[in-house]
Amino acid sequence: MDLFYRARKVYNDLEDDISKEIFITRIKVATSGDHSFVTNIPTKYRNLSSDIEMFKEKLVNNTQKMVIFGAGANGQNLVSGFRWIKFVGFIDNYRKDKVDKKTGLDIYSLDEFESKKGLDDYSFVISVSSRRVADLMYNQLIEKGVRKDLIIKSVSDWRNNSSQYFDFFVPGEDETFVDCGCFDGGSAFRFAGWCGAKGYKKIISFEPDSNSYLKCKDILSVLGKCEVYPYGLSDKNEKVYFISNGNEDARIISEDQINDENADCIQTIETVVLDEFLKNEKVTFIKMDIEGAEYDALVGASNIIREQKPKLAISVYHNWEHIINIPELLKKLNPDYKFYIRQYSLLSNETILYAE
Repeated sequence: MDLFYRARKVYNDLEDDISKEIFITRIKVATSGDHSFVTNIPTKYRNLSSDIEMFKEKLVNNTQKMVIFGAGANGQNLVSGFRWIKFVGFIDNYRKDKVDKKTGLDIYSLDEFESKKGLDDYSFVISVSSRRVADLMYNQLIEKGVRKDLIIKSVSDWRNNSSQYFDFFVPGEDETFVDCGCFDGGSAFRFAGWCGAKGYKKIISFEPDSNSYLKCKDILSVLGKCEVYPYGLSDKNEKVYFISNGNEDARIISEDQINDENADCIQTIETVVLDEFLKNEKVTFIKMDIEGAEYDALVGASNIIREQKPKLAISVYHNWEHIINIPELLKKLNPDYKFYIRQYSLLSNETILYAE
């Protein structure tokens, strides 16, 4: 079927104007590669906190030449999201390369940047999400004599963590929540808070990253009625390669994706099929954020979706096709679903499809 026709059909299945605007924006990103389309979505089409919007305003209204402190993924996303800002380069305390391959910008140590360019004519954007590391970077700049007003310290994360996955539904009685990709356990705690005085029947969490799994098993024990399993999710039970780095981007990969940069983090994990693993459960809510494996995992939950019609909160930004083929799949499995899309990040991540 023609891709344009498919996209138009998904667009027509969306229930409100906010969803349609975000859908069009993601199609623009997919066809152009320009992530600034998401960065420029008007505030009314996003679910962001005032702190995140203020961070954006500081960047947009800055008149100095700008340097990004932190050459990781967050820094790269800043460059791609704010294309109209002419960033001078990166400063990084642990640089591996002199030039960032993704953006083409030079990477300096702080001392090297100071000796080559000086520090007086620049603003510095601290791009890391860790508060502790951001504080260390901030103090480094202050010790070098950089004025406080020339340091733009990012919020701890560029997304709305408080309501993501839960701001669209109303809790029912005896909710059973399936948390696919629980990472640090935060979603399970927010689910429990979302249920409030009604309480819930059960939480079933999946986290294949070995470090994150152990943390979740410990942290989530205080909730009660919460089971944590160290499995990935797919449409078949099998062993697969997995980047187990303890971060949110830990993910299933194919053998040909293993390289020198990720080889130290590769583990073999087991995947399970939700239809089989949860065959005796009454599932009311599935949240799925599993770094691109969402489509296969939903195929593996076909019977649950077809027969039980749980509430769904599914990430649809890891793979550009997911904004189209995941709604198509869900509509095929259960035509009664209604679809909504919401955006929870200043940058191009955290686009969530809701189905109810």
